[in-house]
Amino acid sequence: MSTGALSLTDDELLAFGGLARLLVRADGSFTEDEAVALEDAFLDLFSTSAEAQGPYRTAPIESRPEALPVDLQELLERAGAALPDEAAVLAAARRVTRHEAREAIFGVLYVIAASDVITSSEWSILDWLTKEWGVQVR
Repeated sequence: MSTGALSLTDDELLAFGGLARLLVRADGSFTEDEAVALEDAFLDLFSTSAEAQGPYRTAPIESRPEALPVDLQELLERAGAALPDEAAVLAAARRVTRHEAREAIFGVLYVIAASDVITSSEWSILDWLTKEWGVQVR
């Protein structure tokens, strides 16, 4: 595996967008800490590979990309339109088959959830992903 930037397919990005929306809405509130974590996590998806940094570590600032392949807000809006409910989001998540992408997406979702107290509704999403994708909380 390369130690360069992770490249996600359009389907993987859409699944991430849907899962991020589902996760931040799970506890009924979207805190400032979650907003910052979401932005940072999105940047981390494109900074370095999951193997190089580990999926749960924030990449150093100097390794973050200057240009992103897609705008976060645009991705979240597109995910909201394409994946209008939880069933659609989970179906999109099932279509993510690359282990590297699963690890990276799960890692940033975990960081978002852990930016404040992880609620039981957030844990249920993370737990579903660990079972469905075969990834583990480290």
